[in-house]
Amino acid sequence: MIQQANLSIIANFSDALPVGICIIDREMTIIFWNRTLAGWSGRSGEEMIGLNLLDLYPDLNTHAFRTRIHSVLDGGPPAVFSSQLHKTFIPCTQSDGTLRVQQTSVIGYPGGDPDHPCAMIIIEDVTELDREIRSVRRMKDQALLEVQERKRAEEALEKLNVKLNLLSSVTRHDILNKIMVIDGFLGFAEEMATDPTQAEYLAHVRAAAMVIQNILVFNRQYEQLGIEEPTWFAIDSLIEAIDTEERLPIRLACDGISIYCDPMLEKVFYNLYDNALRHAEGATRIEITCQPSSSGLRIVWEDDGTGVPEDEKEEIFKRGFGKNTGMGLFLVREILAITGITITETGEEGKGARFEISVPEGAYRIGNPA
Repeated sequence: MIQQANLSIIANFSDALPVGICIIDREMTIIFWNRTLAGWSGRSGEEMIGLNLLDLYPDLNTHAFRTRIHSVLDGGPPAVFSSQLHKTFIPCTQSDGTLRVQQTSVIGYPGGDPDHPCAMIIIEDVTELDREIRSVRRMKDQALLEVQERKRAEEALEKLNVKLNLLSSVTRHDILNKIMVIDGFLGFAEEMATDPTQAEYLAHVRAAAMVIQNILVFNRQYEQLGIEEPTWFAIDSLIEAIDTEERLPIRLACDGISIYCDPMLEKVFYNLYDNALRHAEGATRIEITCQPSSSGLRIVWEDDGTGVPEDEKEEIFKRGFGKNTGMGLFLVREILAITGITITETGEEGKGARFEISVPEGAYRIGNPA
């Protein structure tokens, strides 16, 4: 049996713990009953010692409980009972009427006589922990529900976008076909016109039809923004793809540099080149340089043309600005913005246009992009 000295040690440390501790022998006789259990049950250790646990609490007198206790007494692993004993050792309800939750662990007690093994029952009031766990589970379930609802909404939106894109594509295709017909007949009408004023009016109508055509083509391009995942593009390969024969030559100093961008990146450099052809009067060349820094990469595109007036440096990026469709530089800024890349015009009027493209750290690399 357990020596009295050992029981005194157990009492000294267990009475300071917020858990109930009870020690029983193979016959389920109570050998120790700590102060916490006395408070929960209303029965002092003096009156409990020597009594049989199963006689006092017949709810515990089940085959499953006895089997697991005997397994522990025979040297088996600890047994854990979740909430099984709350009606036994802890008042069933709290002041607000809600049930308490308890976890009970049974372990072999090493301080007893090997010939008379004992088991220590440790009872923890885990009501607050259980409440927190349930709260976390509710939040998790709510978050999962929101994710599922968001997924359903995204799927519905995706289907709607597919339908709208299809409708837009079909409508745009039909309108472009009609504009081609209008353009053809306007050409015939201009050739047949004998009145100069009438011919002038027909030319205005034809120009307006071309503007509509250009807008529809731009809308088709803009519709593709963000559809495909961004990826890595080698700058030198994109520049080489621009047809510069018999026009402005390009000098490139960005060997081996790639940037992470929307697949429409090729239109960025094409539109910058087209912008130079249209507006850089007197230009003889285009130079492109890449300057890595601690904050990212700066790509500088500059020509030696007339430059951009100070009051138009931001206006040129707005939709509709300019003599033509006014879509080129607007599209350039929109494509770059998808991956956090910015573009500004920093040149000096009379000395040429200078576009600075700022690529954030992590969105560029030097070497093979694969």
